[in-house]
Amino acid sequence: TQQAFLAEVGNKRPCEREELESPGFVYAALSKGNGCKVGRTCKKTPAERVVKFNTCVKNPYVLLESIYCANPSELEDFMHIQVIHHRVGTHNRELFDINIQKARELFDVTRLAMAEIGANLGDYIDIKRLQACFVLHQHNF
Repeated sequence: TQQAFLAEVGNKRPCEREELESPGFVYAALSKGNGCKVGRTCKKTPAERVVKFNTCVKNPYVLLESIYCANPSELEDFMHIQVIHHRVGTHNRELFDINIQKARELFDVTRLAMAEIGANLGDYIDIKRLQACFVLHQHNF
């Protein structure tokens, strides 16, 4: 649940979350036949990542959005929690049944909350403060 996730993240110091995590991107890519993938990549750009996994699917994905940050694993987990009720089955934790507007809204609201807490693209994002902005402004997906 969202509360359990926040409790787990809140009880860890940044260095305990994921040692030496590389900066990277959290992205959304949409496929008509598969749903919306909310994933992360630290070694490639989101566009390169989409090209790579499009070789394995019948209906290709189209990159919609991305956010660059210093802690992409944490941001990806946070964004998954926001849309967890739209998860497509249990076979892939990154696939969600959300349309293009909802995916863009998720990323737009995340960027606005980042600005509100003073986090710029490429910065470490304090997930607890980001969550507080979502709660304060009652963002629900």
